[in-house]
Amino acid sequence: MTLESELRAEHVAHLDLSGFSTATRDTAVRTVIARMRTEKHNVCLVTTNEKLVGIFTDRDILTKVIDIPDVLDQPIESVMTANPVTATADMSAADALRLMQKGHFRNLPVLDK
Repeated sequence: MTLESELRAEHVAHLDLSGFSTATRDTAVRTVIARMRTEKHNVCLVTTNEKLVGIFTDRDILTKVIDIPDVLDQPIESVMTANPVTATADMSAADALRLMQKGHFRNLPVLDK
């Protein structure tokens, strides 16, 4: 069996999907960063009423926060990526990797129906 065929056969739901923090869109950026650091995660999923509305990653810290200290007290929605591309739990790992490659991102939220 080749790596490609294994990735096509493996569904995203079977992967470890527990490595993320969560916050609501009005949570302060500094609070989100502290939570990510404490929980040792490099991504935070931003939700409203249990619906995904955004994503904030360690890359966002480097590109949107680090040189602008005033942003630390703003809500996370001011620096998050709104309406991120998502995967479904029944999607193959190969298809999820293609989405990530096409979009040039390292994190892909997986939504359950």
